Formats: sequence, structure tokens, C-alpha cells
Amino acid sequence: MRGLNQRFYLREEATPYFTLAYGVLDVASGSARIVRAGHPFPLHQTAAGAVHSVKPEGYAVGLFPGSEVASEEVRLSAGDRLFLYSDGLVDCTNAAGTRYTSARLMEKIAAGRGMPLDALVESLRKDVTGWRGAESFADDVSLLAIEKM
Repeated sequence: MRGLNQRFYLREEATPYFTLAYGVLDVASGSARIVRAGHPFPLHQTAAGAVHSVKPEGYAVGLFPGSEVASEEVRLSAGDRLFLYSDGLVDCTNAAGTRYTSARLMEKIAAGRGMPLDALVESLRKDVTGWRGAESFADDVSLLAIEKM
């Protein structure tokens, strides 16, 4: 992340920037180290169903060439899930101009705890496109869901 910040900082007023979440998962131990650069906070759902944000701090890449990079470790136990998603998902608006929001996403993830992961992801896709009211979005929409077996 430090290298990306230095590489993409152009020292101009119109500095291009981008957001991302980056992580390394040790599948044997369930340990995930996550770095976030301006991206929405990843969500960790325990096997029992509780959902909370994983909050490593971090500015978008390209804004500050020497910014510190914070990481956070999450330990996934059997049945735990981890969700990483783009801001286009939670910032998309419906016909009334109301945002989908991270809180709504968290509620839908919590409500879908009893579903297999692939069915939950499909349910979320349908909910977001239904909320939007169209298949097209103003921004990218992505979701990565991982479950520890």
C-alpha cells in the first residue's frame, strides 16, 4: 500500500485516486490480515450470526504519498463469514434518491445467516438490483464473500 501511494501520487490538484481493500487469508488458521484504503469497511459475521465492521483505517490510494497503512487481523472460526464490497453497492440509490447503505447491507447479511453462502450472495444481488430499480449502476458494484468451513 505504501508503494501504491507513492506511485500514484502526482502532486497535482487533480490527483487521481482509488480505493481498495487488500487482505491475506491463512486458510488453515482462519487468520485474515486486512488493509483498507478508503474502501468501505469489510464485514465479519460470526457463525452465531453477529455482524460487525472490520475497521482498519486508511486513506484512498494516491491522496497522500507517505500515509501510514493500518491493518487489522480478523480470526475466522468455522462458520464465520467475511464480506468485502465496493462503495458502489452501498452508495447506489433508488428512484427516490435514498442510498442502500452499509447498515442495510448488514441487516440483510444478518437476516440471511441461515442460508448457504451462495444463496445469500444471490439474495443480496436481487435485493440491491431491486432497490436500484434497474440493472445499470452509476458506479462499480462488487461483493466478495468468504466462509470458513
